[in-house]
Formats: sequence, C-alpha cells, structure tokens
Amino acid sequence: MFLYSSWVLTLPRNEMVSAFAAEIGAAGPGSLADPDGAMTVRELDYRDPDSSPWVDLPREGTCRVGFVDVDARDAFGSRLVGVVSPSAALTDHLLGDLVAVLQDADAEAEPVVFALGPLLELARADAVHPTSIRLGDAGIRFLVQSDGPALLEAAAGLPGDRVGVTLRVDDGRATVSAEGPVIFTDAVRPVTILATIGSIATSARSRLPAGA
Repeated sequence: MFLYSSWVLTLPRNEMVSAFAAEIGAAGPGSLADPDGAMTVRELDYRDPDSSPWVDLPREGTCRVGFVDVDARDAFGSRLVGVVSPSAALTDHLLGDLVAVLQDADAEAEPVVFALGPLLELARADAVHPTSIRLGDAGIRFLVQSDGPALLEAAAGLPGDRVGVTLRVDDGRATVSAEGPVIFTDAVRPVTILATIGSIATSARSRLPAGA
C-alpha cells in the first residue's frame, strides 16, 4: 500500500496548517516538529469513491492523515505545505479544503510540480538515491532501472519524456511524477517524509517546470 501526498507553495502563518488539521477527525499518533518542518497526524473516518479490488485499502474505514508544513523555502519565501494519506482521492480532497482555507485568509497557494531533472542529481547524495526513471512517448511507458550515475546512462537514447523518478530513501522508496504528487511507501516514517520532501524540494527547486 502507498501513501499519497500532494503539495502547494504558500505563505501561511505557521499556525494555519495545524489549526486546519485540528478540525479534521481526532488526534493521531506520530505528530512531530523538527528542523525540517512539522507534521500533524490525525485519524478520521473516510469513504473513498475511487477504491477498487485493485487497491489495498477498504472503501470505508478509519485511516491516518498527515498535514505537513515543510521548511523548504523558495526564492520568494514560500513554504511547502501538503497532505499525506493512503488514498489519492482523500489526499486531493483534503488538500483542496486546505487550499480553500489558505485562500480565504489571502494566502496564495500554488500547486507544486517538482522538476524531475534535478532529482537525478541526488545520485551523489548519501541518503536519497534515484533507482528508476519512467519515460512516456505517445502513450507508451518505459521503466528504466539502475542505481546511481548508471541510471542516466541506461536511459540515454531512449525515446520519451521523463514522467517519473523513483528515489530510494532510508525507510523505503518515494516516486515523484511529472503530474505533481509524491508517492511514499508505507515503510516511510513521518520524520523521514519530512526529511525526504525537504531534500526533494531543495534539489528540484519546486517552482521549475516538470522535466527541467
């Protein structure tokens, strides 16, 4: 099962995200704050209209959701704010509600599409390593798998645009797509989510277009 996350750049007051989260469900374990940012964990009942037998998640039930405020400022001073949940539909719904609250408070919220090219430079990092690239060309998808600098060499010359990059982190893997969402495996702990998103945002310079 995956954890899905979506992100916006915004200039909220620090308490806005946690105040919004406090209105959702009940307090859940794992909330934290560290130099990389803060995550407020909540438990809530949900109903996912997009669930199916192919998804390892009941159509209805109780799940944990994280509301994240990452200290990964861009050149304009914006912060990276997002929602993490085990359902893509639930993530999009909650982020939409959070964005509405931010906009009501005159805090502009710009959807984030992470640039994939700079993420491949993380091959030199100690904690985060690219392990695969997804290429798309006229409806055909290619998956190229390798490790470190050899990954770029393996993908060189193949047709298609980069549509996804998978990164290995300490507790699992994170897949960043050109459409925006970052998908984490359920092995990733909240503290690792914060650190990984901080690394991704710093490397991708989140205001750049996808594939830059």
